[in-house]
Amino acid sequence: NEVIVLSGACHGMYLALQATLNEGDEVIVIAPFFPVYVDQIKEANGTPVIVHTTIENNYQIIKEDLEKAITRKTKGIIINTPSNPTGVCYSLKSLETISELAKKYDLLIYADDIYDFYDYSNSFIPIYTLDGMKERTISVCSFSKNFAMTGWRVGYNIAPTSIIDTIRKINEVIVYSASAISQRAALAALKNREHIKNSLVSLYKERVQYSLNRINNITGLRAFAPQGGIYIFIDISETNLNSIQYSDYLFEKLKVKVIPGKPFGDDKAIRIACSNSLDVLKEAFDRIETNSINNTGR
Repeated sequence: NEVIVLSGACHGMYLALQATLNEGDEVIVIAPFFPVYVDQIKEANGTPVIVHTTIENNYQIIKEDLEKAITRKTKGIIINTPSNPTGVCYSLKSLETISELAKKYDLLIYADDIYDFYDYSNSFIPIYTLDGMKERTISVCSFSKNFAMTGWRVGYNIAPTSIIDTIRKINEVIVYSASAISQRAALAALKNREHIKNSLVSLYKERVQYSLNRINNITGLRAFAPQGGIYIFIDISETNLNSIQYSDYLFEKLKVKVIPGKPFGDDKAIRIACSNSLDVLKEAFDRIETNSINNTGR
């Protein structure tokens, strides 16, 4: 009664917001953030309110910054840990800050938990496990990243029964259900959970660590060491270019494709995905290192 199977996590977050927001409600989004959140809030007639975190503070939560963003219209907070794009896992202190404010101001927590497999530092804590948080948390989960089955489009939400019931009613006039074939594939993944997790997590951990080492040896770049997830968020401030300019430079001059940080809420960063092989990553970093901005005179 507290779980509903859906067509992916984007579908899950969309339905969670549609089921809980009234027109004009505000939802706090912690930057850097997955860009879809902002548009999904607007689609539910809500208003996104951005609270920034910084690499200098390891992208953790500062209570004063979060609390001053809360108003009488605030309905909830979206959190994503491990994070896309930064790879941060919120510390227990950060989660306790969010929990304290959620209870103080009677807020919902929309928890994007889709990278929970990829926890390289044993620091991932589902916020609904904290005291008093289960009844005010909607956990959005997915098979796409954990089981490397993105195209199958299977996700699920865990939430109080009243919210799940509302989500189910909305979904019946949209998608109705994830396809039966995809659900069978997800069931097979669950049955082989430990084998899949062990093989994938070690693979991505190796790629992330390799990429991190290469980035921090390239002039003008620095990166937060991901505690989880499959991405690295690279600070490019020293290049004196914004994220669009730097991304265009890499693509046009070096044929290396990255994602600009601007849609994630940080125009002085770029995101890479460690979803390619080590050989491909090596070639990309070789090109960047040989032709770094500082070495080209730009």
